[in-house]
Amino acid sequence: MILIPKIHVRYGFKLTFKKRPSTDGFTLAELLVASVLTLGVITTCGIVFNQILKEDIKSELKSQIPSELDRTFELIEREISFSKVSAQPRTDATTNPKIINYGNIPSDATYILVLTQDDLAAPIVYFTLPRSSNSITQPWLLSQGSNLVLYRWGPRLDESGVQYDSMDDPSAWGAPTPMIDHLSATPITVSCPNTWKLIPNSGTTEGINGCVKPTTAIATTGQQVRLKLASQVKSPRLTQNKNQPNEDEIIYKIEAEIYSKVK
Repeated sequence: MILIPKIHVRYGFKLTFKKRPSTDGFTLAELLVASVLTLGVITTCGIVFNQILKEDIKSELKSQIPSELDRTFELIEREISFSKVSAQPRTDATTNPKIINYGNIPSDATYILVLTQDDLAAPIVYFTLPRSSNSITQPWLLSQGSNLVLYRWGPRLDESGVQYDSMDDPSAWGAPTPMIDHLSATPITVSCPNTWKLIPNSGTTEGINGCVKPTTAIATTGQQVRLKLASQVKSPRLTQNKNQPNEDEIIYKIEAEIYSKVK
């Protein structure tokens, strides 16, 4: 019999940990690099956002301006079709007692249309004012700008938008109503065909003008009108290139030949 001695083996491990330097926080160089990268990202995002906002505003204006002009032009066209149109609007407006007494039309107004209808106690008047006029009191029109504001003084329309209220009482017509606030203020030279009269009665006009064909050679009213409206919007919010300040100018024009049914 062979005896095998017992061997006792003990294993002992001693774990030691070496303290490392703390790595919390960033060095100054790392902070500078991070700041530059962050600034670059913010700047890029700002440029992209500004461009998106600019395009959004421009798209909104391109939709809004034609809609407003078309709606106003439709009303003017309808009122002309039932009126005698003055070929000398300033003279007729400033000498009409009812317009003088009830119209409250500013002295610096440019008269465009004076429309006479048999069923109305006073003529309907369309005129323009520059945005810089002291006569403009509506808060939303007081912002700086070179555009013209087109006003209408006349009987109010009922809910249908077709029939007039208080047709026989000009005192109830109230103050002139602003219709469009972005008519072009750029002077242009307009010529009318022979025997036609230019309105307004001057050699140059601005955002709205027309030609009236008098019913006779000596008549002061007409039944046929060639009317033009031009809208021009240039907002600082749309312009980024100082070398081309007009690159984002929005211009919209509408014109038509309108015939009155009044004999």
